[in-house]
Amino acid sequence: MSIFISVPWDSGLSECSARRLLLEVLDDVLTALLGVIRREAGIAPGSALAKQIPQLVQLHIEMTDAGSVVGAESVVMCLTQLVLLGNQCFDLSNQSVIGHWVLRFECWCMSIVPVDRRGRPGPLQRLGARYAARMHIEDISYEVDGTEFIGHLAVDETTDHRRPAVLVCHEGPGLSDNAKQVAERLATLGHVAFALDYHGGGHPLPRDAMYARLGELMGDVDQVRRLANGGLKVLLDQPTADPSRVGAIGYCFGGTMALELARSGAAVHATVGFHSGLSTSRPQDASNITGKVLTLIGTEDPIIPVQQRNDFEEEMRAGDVDWRMVLYGGAQHSFTNKDAATAGMAGIAYNEAADTRSWRAMIDLFDETFG
Repeated sequence: MSIFISVPWDSGLSECSARRLLLEVLDDVLTALLGVIRREAGIAPGSALAKQIPQLVQLHIEMTDAGSVVGAESVVMCLTQLVLLGNQCFDLSNQSVIGHWVLRFECWCMSIVPVDRRGRPGPLQRLGARYAARMHIEDISYEVDGTEFIGHLAVDETTDHRRPAVLVCHEGPGLSDNAKQVAERLATLGHVAFALDYHGGGHPLPRDAMYARLGELMGDVDQVRRLANGGLKVLLDQPTADPSRVGAIGYCFGGTMALELARSGAAVHATVGFHSGLSTSRPQDASNITGKVLTLIGTEDPIIPVQQRNDFEEEMRAGDVDWRMVLYGGAQHSFTNKDAATAGMAGIAYNEAADTRSWRAMIDLFDETFG
């Protein structure tokens, strides 16, 4: 019997990271699959036939492009023998539903959710609970300039070894589920991640208050850097954070904040800005940047016009920075935010291709920098 597991991996993981994640759960997944086969075939546990099942099963892993339906179709075709045994199919993917069972692998939260044809929990429920329980998520209160901020920490606590530490800086409206999910997604990749709060209170602001707050921050680069360094301190205070492998990423004004953190001379080894504002009142401080810089920009972003990109290039060149900029044709501002359209503003729109590709670009930089 051959079991083919097709893994569409453009959910944001590099192929290397996807394989690493898959291997972490593969033994338990296979054990659960074999248990289902044994039960559905009416084979008694501990019997001679049951002991032979592992030797009869060959597991094949295929990394496929999720933009193609070939992966899902191959699972259906290659699982014929398994279907005959138990009328069940299994798929590791983000969204695919094949047969009467679903084994849904969501790389950002490691949830394994089985259901039968009637929608009832199946025998893999314990497995899902196990991997959901391994993630430590905590809201942490801290102070900067006498103001309370509440950030979001995520780390896989099944091991206590030091790992790359990544600071996440939220979009202009405030710390929302988007930034929190990014932190949790990074944690599943083996990082400890902290989504800071730069508005206070740990929640988004109403639109008028947001504009007022962003106006204040745009005119005070020192405050921006203090807020970023305050969040970085919380991150590096975590016992599992490796200070020799530190990243800072940000979205929208959060990307601007991540860049200002690098310009402040903080020990950040990889800085990533997603649709981030690139301008600064102190371009000469680029010489303080000690790590690598990656900016991910949509060509149709009205908030980051061509001249701003050109000025940033000159700044990076003058500062002798190891930097790169990736442009996404047709992408507008907030291209990573699936709810961007709710803003009701021209020039702001989600772009699935740019979202996926920009995440891969970040992962590539992390793989290169952190090892």
